[in-house]
Amino acid sequence: MERAKQNDGQTKVFVGHVISVLALMMGVPVAFFPALGSTLFLEAVASLGTIAITLGIIGYYLGSRLGGWAVYLTMGAILFGIAMSQGMVPGIEPTDTALPGDLS
Repeated sequence: MERAKQNDGQTKVFVGHVISVLALMMGVPVAFFPALGSTLFLEAVASLGTIAITLGIIGYYLGSRLGGWAVYLTMGAILFGIAMSQGMVPGIEPTDTALPGDLS
């Protein structure tokens, strides 16, 4: 009986690691979407970032410390992507400068 509980714990942590690695693979590239220059990618930043953070939280809940790192790195990637889209990163032109009603 005790061996079955140990196997369940190992399986739970393994699934948590897999989910956390998936969260990292989804969350970290989000930072570089605004560098592609299209505003279509800005919607992808929000949705993929949200999914990656959710998966990181689930992975951390399942016992993987990597899930916490996935959340931290994804939040950093989102903030870097926002800074990049606003032109705060030197050498990259802002992609989100159109004001409402601006037809140019």
